[in-house]
Amino acid sequence: MARALLLTACALFCLVVVADALKCRLCSSVLPGMPCMPPEKTCVAQASGACLSVLTLSADNQVQQKIMGCTPSIKKCDRTWDLSSGRRMEFKCCTTHDNCNEDESELTGTRPE
Repeated sequence: MARALLLTACALFCLVVVADALKCRLCSSVLPGMPCMPPEKTCVAQASGACLSVLTLSADNQVQQKIMGCTPSIKKCDRTWDLSSGRRMEFKCCTTHDNCNEDESELTGTRPE
């Protein structure tokens, strides 16, 4: 009987932990005006992780590509890598709510400075 109660308590604990886990949009590549591929995929961020968006921006600050997923550590967030020809990659993270990295406004028009 005690063993059954222990197993039930463990199962309930696991359900609570999974229910509170941050779900992020997973997308290998989004081009402006195109749907996310593969569609309807998600990942679950680890306890110290976050949802990640990697933006490739042109020299005139236009979004050329976006990649979305999970990162195991927020230490990888808020970074910028300069690429050739004035282009750059921005690594942005969020933990506010499920699929917070799916902000479509980042794919249209010019991003604010």
